[in-house]
Amino acid sequence: MKTNLIVVYYFGGRRRPIEKEELNPLFCLESQVKYLLKYKHELDQITFVVNGDIPDGYYEAIKPLEEKYNTVTINRENIGLSYGGFAEAASKYIEEFDFFIFLEDDWVFCHDNFDQYLSEKFKKNKNTSMVCAVSSERDIESEKAHGKHASVSIYCSSKIKIKELIKKHGCFPYSPQGYALGQTHQTSSFFEIGKVFDITDDFFVRFLDVRGEQSWGNSKNKELVKQLDFID
Repeated sequence: MKTNLIVVYYFGGRRRPIEKEELNPLFCLESQVKYLLKYKHELDQITFVVNGDIPDGYYEAIKPLEEKYNTVTINRENIGLSYGGFAEAASKYIEEFDFFIFLEDDWVFCHDNFDQYLSEKFKKNKNTSMVCAVSSERDIESEKAHGKHASVSIYCSSKIKIKELIKKHGCFPYSPQGYALGQTHQTSSFFEIGKVFDITDDFFVRFLDVRGEQSWGNSKNKELVKQLDFID
C-alpha cells in the first residue's frame, strides 16, 4: 500500500500565535522536517502544500528531507485554508496512492511507524471511512453542536473512500468559508460513507486553542501526534 502524507502550511498570521514561530517564521516547517527525520516511517511521499507565499529559506529547510524521502511542494492560493489544501493535494494524487494522511503544520508525528499504526487501525474494521485523532463523538459537549466531525484536524483515509466522496459530492469537499466550517464540512462527510474511529483508545491526545488545553485518552499513554506548543 502506497501512502502519502499531506501537510498544509501557511506562513501568514494565525488565529492563535505560536510563540516560537513569532521568533522564527520557519519554526513549524523546521520542526516538521526534524520529526519526520527522527521517527521511523515508510511514507512513499511527503507532500507539503503551501497556502500563499513561499517564504525565503523554505527550500533550504526541506532539503534534508528531500535527500532522504520523496518530497514534493504544492503552492496554491489560501482558499479553504488547510482543508482546501488537503482536498487539492489528495485530488491531484488520488490515482497514485492508496492511503492519505492529513496533518496541519503546527502538529508533528512523534512515534515510530505512525503510518503503519494508522493504516492498520483503518483496516481493522469493515467499512472504515476515516481514522482521526479525536472524533466529535468523544469530544467535549460544546463541540457536539457542530455535529459529527474530526474535532482535532488530523486524520487519514483511503483512496477508495476519498473517491467515494468525490463521486458523491462532485469533488473532495471543503468550504472556502471560515476555519471551523471548513473543518466540519470536510471531515463530517466521512461519517456519511462509513465508520469513523479515533486513536484515543491507544494514545493520549492534547490540544491547545483559544479555550485553553484540552485532552483525551489516558494521560499515561504515549502520544502519536503532538501539537508544537507541547514539544520541548
